[in-house]
Amino acid sequence: MKKSVLTISILSSLASCTSVTTENEAVQPLTIDELARSNEAKALGIKAGLPYYQLKERFPNGEVTVFSSNYELYGDITDRVMSLVRKAAPAFYRYSIDEGFCNLAGMDHYDLKRLGEDLSAFIWKATRMPVSIGIASTKTLAKVASYYAKHYKGYNHCCMMGSDEQRVNLSSTDPVLLGLAYFLRS
Repeated sequence: MKKSVLTISILSSLASCTSVTTENEAVQPLTIDELARSNEAKALGIKAGLPYYQLKERFPNGEVTVFSSNYELYGDITDRVMSLVRKAAPAFYRYSIDEGFCNLAGMDHYDLKRLGEDLSAFIWKATRMPVSIGIASTKTLAKVASYYAKHYKGYNHCCMMGSDEQRVNLSSTDPVLLGLAYFLRS
C-alpha cells in the first residue's frame, strides 16, 4: 500500500471516560444524561435520548447507573489518548473529541496491522480507554475499516484494508459499503 491512513476512534467515549473515573469498568450498564450509553446499556435495549424518568420506570431497581455529563473530564481523558497517538505517528490530525487520523506515509516497511494492534493495546494499558483502528488508502476507507474493527472482535481492535481484494471481501457483507469501497478504490 503506497498511501496509508490510520483512523482511531475511542469507543463509546463518554461512557468509557465515565467508567474509567468511577471504577464502573464493564461492571454495570451506565448512561450519561440522555446523551451516551455504555455497551452494557445498549445491550439492554436502552436507546439514545431515553429520558431519565423512562429509564427509572424501566429499571426501578437501579440496574442502570445514570451520570451527569462532565465535558472537562471527557476533554482531559481524550486529550491523553490523542497525545499518545500523536507520539506514535509521523503526522496526526485530530478530527473530533474522540477521533483522529494519522498519515502513515513512509511507514510501508512496518507491519501496519501489527502497529495498529500494538497502538490499541498501548492506549488501553495507559488509559483504560477502548479504541478501534482502521487502516486503508483513504480516510473514508480507513473509517470503514475502523467500523469493522469496532464490530468484529476477530480484528483485535484494528482492521486493515490493504488491497482491492480485502476491500471487496470486507464490504461484501454490506451492499452500501461494497459500493463505497468500489467508488473509493485507489
